[in-house]
Amino acid sequence: MSTGFDDSAQSNLTELRESLSGLRPSRIRWSDSWLLMIGSALLPLGIGLILLGWYGAAQTTLDWEQTPYLISGGLLGLGLLGVGVAMFFSYWMTRLVRSNEENARRDREHQLRVEQLLTEIVAGQRVAARPASGRGA
Repeated sequence: MSTGFDDSAQSNLTELRESLSGLRPSRIRWSDSWLLMIGSALLPLGIGLILLGWYGAAQTTLDWEQTPYLISGGLLGLGLLGVGVAMFFSYWMTRLVRSNEENARRDREHQLRVEQLLTEIVAGQRVAARPASGRGA
């Protein structure tokens, strides 16, 4: 027995599927080379901002004049340094994952080859053993 609620839920689900089918995946492809390039740009930029902040703060002994340098140079530089390190870490992890996937693929191929050879050896031994047991009977 069908209720009105089930029909409206089914129609809502169908409408949702139709509207989602028109969505396209993102055109931006993040690859490990992008992670490496962005990380390579952000690390020296962050270090440069930290050094500029230090240089600006070192030119005066007054705390209220040093604070803008520490905030704009030091904290922004630390933030960029952290993002750059995260990019390098992500690059490293994607390379490790790809390497592990390649090793696993090669291991599967080797296992299949060994299994095939063992099957051929066992089949060959059974064929060789049958005539010998048949003659003795």
